[in-house]
Amino acid sequence: MQIFNLLKQKVPLYVWVPLLTFIVFAPAILLGPKYLISVLVAGSFVSILILFVNEKSKQKAAQQKLTESNQSLSILTSVLGNSDALIYVTVPDTGEILFINERAKERYSIKGNCIGKLCYKVLQNGMEQMCEFCPCRKLDNNPKGVIVWEERNNLTKRVYRNTDRYIEWHNGKLVHVQYSTDITDLVSAKELVEQNNRNKNLFLSRMSYEIRSPMNVILGTSETQQHDQTLDFKVRDAFAMINNSAHLLFNTVNSTLDLFKMESGEMELMITKYKVSELLSDSLQLNLKQIENKSLELELDIDENIPLKLIGDEIHIKQILNSLLFNTFKNIESGLVKLSVFAEKTEDIDVTLVFSISAETGTFVEDADISMSIIKNLINLMHGEITVKNEPGKISVCTVRLPQKIISSDVLGKELAENLMELTGKAFTKEYMPYGSVLIVDDVESNLYVAKELMSPYGLSIDTVSSGFDAIDRIKSGRVYDIVFMDHMMPKMDGIETVKIIRETLKYTNSIVALTANIMTGQAKIFFDNGFDDFISKPINARQLDSVLNKLIRNKQTPKVIADARKQKKDAMKMYKKSDEYLAVFAKDAKKAVFEIEQTSKNISDASNDDLQMFAVNAHSVKSLLADIGENTLSQMAFVLEEAGKQRDKNTIAKKTQQFVSEVETIISNIETKLAEKNS
Repeated sequence: MQIFNLLKQKVPLYVWVPLLTFIVFAPAILLGPKYLISVLVAGSFVSILILFVNEKSKQKAAQQKLTESNQSLSILTSVLGNSDALIYVTVPDTGEILFINERAKERYSIKGNCIGKLCYKVLQNGMEQMCEFCPCRKLDNNPKGVIVWEERNNLTKRVYRNTDRYIEWHNGKLVHVQYSTDITDLVSAKELVEQNNRNKNLFLSRMSYEIRSPMNVILGTSETQQHDQTLDFKVRDAFAMINNSAHLLFNTVNSTLDLFKMESGEMELMITKYKVSELLSDSLQLNLKQIENKSLELELDIDENIPLKLIGDEIHIKQILNSLLFNTFKNIESGLVKLSVFAEKTEDIDVTLVFSISAETGTFVEDADISMSIIKNLINLMHGEITVKNEPGKISVCTVRLPQKIISSDVLGKELAENLMELTGKAFTKEYMPYGSVLIVDDVESNLYVAKELMSPYGLSIDTVSSGFDAIDRIKSGRVYDIVFMDHMMPKMDGIETVKIIRETLKYTNSIVALTANIMTGQAKIFFDNGFDDFISKPINARQLDSVLNKLIRNKQTPKVIADARKQKKDAMKMYKKSDEYLAVFAKDAKKAVFEIEQTSKNISDASNDDLQMFAVNAHSVKSLLADIGENTLSQMAFVLEEAGKQRDKNTIAKKTQQFVSEVETIISNIETKLAEKNS
């Protein structure tokens, strides 16, 4: 038998059977005819036996192969059937289902046996031919590939993440297998998050525009009215309180918007070129108001070797510095506060701008409020760092380091550094620019009023229009302005569309500045990319406006033109201050302030801190009024009383107030007598 098996393996059946028959029958030929029949019978038996054994061997091999195949199929289907995923196997060319697990049958509501049916008829709704999106179409081009895709099934109305590939089936043929996971809930959650983000962005946009627009009117009107010397002192005081409260509310709104932007990942840097001197001047003058009525001394130490021009996010750097100073002044009532500003050189084009604030009393609270949390996020966004050092009984220090790019080798210089360090106590002044002209474009009448009032002290020639169409007509008529202030959001044609026509069609090249209540991420870049030279956020900040006017109007004039304008302003003010109208206003305001000063001094022993604070405010007011009419000696006396009120120095107030009041009352009486004589 072993010989037969060996022969069967090595030699085909049609070769070795005839050969064996020849071997058996050859002796019969040699032995003669009488042995022929016996040999034939024996040979036939051997041949039949060989054929029978070979057939049995074939059947056994086939049965063994079938058993192995069934075992392989059983193991494969067992593995696929126990998966939590939806799995089915098909013939690639036809879509005939070879296997589908119970999980898939349950999801597709299949009852009974579906083996042999076509997948697109069983697993889809209304399909009569293979799906256009069938992954087999792609796998045919790359049989060893794997395809991962998402499908919203039209039968189950659910979303699946499918993984498709070809595998070798139990019979050795390639089949298509799909492994699906139901991700409907994940997709719904993702869509919910995306919808929430869209709602949040809509909220931010509406908050930015709907709140900032009326705030522009409140802040702008109160800003102009509190400096109107023709108004009653108490009225101006009321406008000042409105302005301060509006600023606090405005800062709260801004902090809320910034917090939302950070949570939604919308906060971005607005990188521009800027001057360090202007950044520091704006921040210092804005924050010095906070210490007017406190026993605080602010010391400035500004390094003259700081690069003059840098590249960075000027707006957010101001926000960081303003927040640090605001929180310092808010939490400390007395003592010395020192602000040091310097630069640390890192590379040829890089520098680290450093702000260091130290305080003799109080401590820095790192997570004091929303604003501190926001500036920490801004600092991280700029790849900077903030460190706080609090030691009981010692000086507390807060230091911020911000990497910046250098534009040129120019440095701040000694003169500029000294001018900045002398800012303490200096009032905000506005350059007189009668040589300048501006056009203000805004569809809201109150916004036009505020913008015009804020610009009036500059002596500018000011035109206003209420739509982009009117602005185009003005430019088309040949009018040329130093600056066109263009509102962003206007009906029918917004500011960006208007500027596009002015720039491209009318070829207008002079400066255009956006006025916008929309401070959403990327807005600055949109303005610069669409023909604007700068932008001012609403509510209009007087110092930001001043910076733009100086940059785009004053700085383009010759020194002689600027000097002549300043002289013109002084002459105009002298004439006004000699007028009967101005003297009447002076007498009215001075009389009320002096009355309040005298009342406090009469009850000085019982005066509270609030009383002394109001005493200082009234003395400050009279000080300015006296200086305006040339009474410099009395103005200096008022300054002494103002400082006494701030320092809670009751002895100085008691000793010097009465003489001061008497002399001022004499001046007031003389003015009133002179005016009465003229009117009689």
